[in-house]
Amino acid sequence: MMVVGFFVGLMAGAVWLTFLLNSSGGSILIVALWHLAWNLVNVGRAQVSETVLAWMSGRVILLAVLVVIIGRPARLSMSEKFVHPPLKQRDLPDGRSRPKR
Repeated sequence: MMVVGFFVGLMAGAVWLTFLLNSSGGSILIVALWHLAWNLVNVGRAQVSETVLAWMSGRVILLAVLVVIIGRPARLSMSEKFVHPPLKQRDLPDGRSRPKR
């Protein structure tokens, strides 16, 4: 049963972090800071009580469910989904252009 809970929490965390990334315009810094804060709090709480740790994981699962309901699964964002601009086609070192695909 703990394995199932672990994977549900893992998926919920992935949804939440994706939501943060998309809603912040693609800022990995925001995602990294949230993950750092989560890890620091969990290290402290794990020494206090496993019940508190499970309660916190339950909150992230609830956040993930709300994100999917409110932000819609296709976007996972409060704003428009962040899309990286396409890479510019670069010329080869000898001056030739790359063939278009």
